[in-house]
Amino acid sequence: MPPQIRRGIYAILDLDRIAPILAETGVNEREALLAYARAAAETGAMALQLRAKSSPATSLFLSRLYGDLVKACGERLPILMNDHPAAALPFVTSDGVGAHLGQSDASPVTARHQLGDDAVIGLSTHTLAQVMAAGALPVDYIGFGPVRATHTKPGAEKPVGLGGLAAACAAASVPVVAIGGLTLGDIAAVREAGAHAMAVVTAWLGPADDPWSPDQASVAMSMLRATWLASAPAPTPATPNEPASGEASE
Repeated sequence: MPPQIRRGIYAILDLDRIAPILAETGVNEREALLAYARAAAETGAMALQLRAKSSPATSLFLSRLYGDLVKACGERLPILMNDHPAAALPFVTSDGVGAHLGQSDASPVTARHQLGDDAVIGLSTHTLAQVMAAGALPVDYIGFGPVRATHTKPGAEKPVGLGGLAAACAAASVPVVAIGGLTLGDIAAVREAGAHAMAVVTAWLGPADDPWSPDQASVAMSMLRATWLASAPAPTPATPNEPASGEASE
């Protein structure tokens, strides 16, 4: 049975974003990273993606860090390794293992073969053609965007806007995670567009020149999660033999 992807806020733990804090004298880097992961898990994030654009795929540090995050939080939410599914290979028998792939990364078919049926696999998409093509691939969700301009990924594609997001959600055969420059104030519109979840970097880690501490990130994620729940659409009326829809999957 494919992994079930909850609705909600998708946290991206971007190592480049929090590098200033990790570089502070006296900070235990491993403990700081685990604190961010626990902040996401304990405040209700639906998934946590480890993004380390500056680290090579063969980095032993990256694999060990991924393993630490899975061990600490994998029972509560999926831990997705961005771009480098091989880093997750030693942990395939653990709960919460997964990978998020870009269009130029390893094929989702290869990642599925490597990580197994229980892993959560996501794929970034930027056009309706890519959204449609993803329907034939072994992915559990797709990311779509950037919805707004973003500075967290150099060379990011042109923003698709909320209209583009709505079109992607209507065309997709798997859950859609909206991504790209999204903040607390976008949650209601993202939900209205049909997105299953909303990915955040700045909205929970703070600005690039002054990132937030794990405690501050925890407060931010709590606010994001509460706003997501408060923005839920009204339940649809039940039909015979079918319960009314609601927030059970969130």
